[in-house]
Order: sequence, then structure tokens, then C-alpha cells
Amino acid sequence: MSKAEELKSGVRMRPRFRLESDMCPEEVEEAIRIQLYREDCMVRGTVIPGHIELSMKEQYRKPWSPILTLEIIPKEEGRGSIVKGLYGPAPGIWTLFMFLYITGGFSIFILLFWGLAYYSLDRPAPMLWGIIPALLLLFGLWLSAKTGQRLSSHQIDNLHETLTKALNHSPDDTENDMEILP
Repeated sequence: MSKAEELKSGVRMRPRFRLESDMCPEEVEEAIRIQLYREDCMVRGTVIPGHIELSMKEQYRKPWSPILTLEIIPKEEGRGSIVKGLYGPAPGIWTLFMFLYITGGFSIFILLFWGLAYYSLDRPAPMLWGIIPALLLLFGLWLSAKTGQRLSSHQIDNLHETLTKALNHSPDDTENDMEILP
């Protein structure tokens, strides 16, 4: 399994990676900036010192389109930099999913304690049946997140290819240098 496939697989909601470059942080930022201005580039981005955010251009963007957030850190010894990357959904989508996860989890918590209080008083506790729909909601959210990741896998490839072209690596070279983080 290649590093790109490994990055996209598993149960991780927001895959992370780390790679090293021989270029200093300013050179990495400039190389990515130059790559973004190419006509054939399907990616747009924001480059500020130490931080880069890459996403698909408007005409290619879907609700499930990923965003690649990069942090560029100078190496402590010698010349070069460390590039830390995080793939994730758009901030609005991420916020919606987290709100729904928290709401579902809190509902389960309330229904469970309410039902157990009734049960401890030897009273019927029909509210415990409400836990099942809340669990189904959480499972549905997880399933839709995984479906969105599968639908956007080619866009993750585009974002990763833009990064590797900017760093003057072939995808195979980058895969050897890249470390998938937990």
C-alpha cells in the first residue's frame, strides 16, 4: 500500500502526515505560491508565513471537498524544513459534524441517566428506547463522513500532487520521505 493510500485508509477522520524538505520555510512557501499560479493547477490556496491552506478551486469544489492545512517549521539543525500536513473537511462542515456528534452524545448521556434514575426507583423507563435513535444518528454521521472521504479521495490526490510538485519531488520520492502520523 502506498503512503497516499495509507493516508486515505483507516478510521481516521482527519489524516495527518509529516515530511522533510531541503528547502527553507520561505522557499517552500514561495514554491507552493508559484505552483498555485500555474494555469493547469486545480488548487487554490492561502500562503502566510509558516502556514498554508490548500483547497480545490470553486469550479471543482463539492460539499465533501477536503482542505489541506500545512505548517512549515524550520529544522532545528541544518538547512531545511519540516512540513506537517492535515487533511480535513471545510470548517463549516467540520463544525456541523462536531455539533451533531456532541448533540448525539449528550442526548445519549441525558437519556441514559434519566432512564437509570427511573429504573432505580422501580418505575418504567421508556426514555431508554431513545438511546437507539441517537446511536443510529451517530452511526449515520460516521458513515456519511467515511462516504465523503471516499468521494473526495481524488481531490486529496490533487492536493497532494500540488504539494509534491511544488517541493520538486516525484510522488514516489515524497512517499519515501513522508511519515503518516496517528
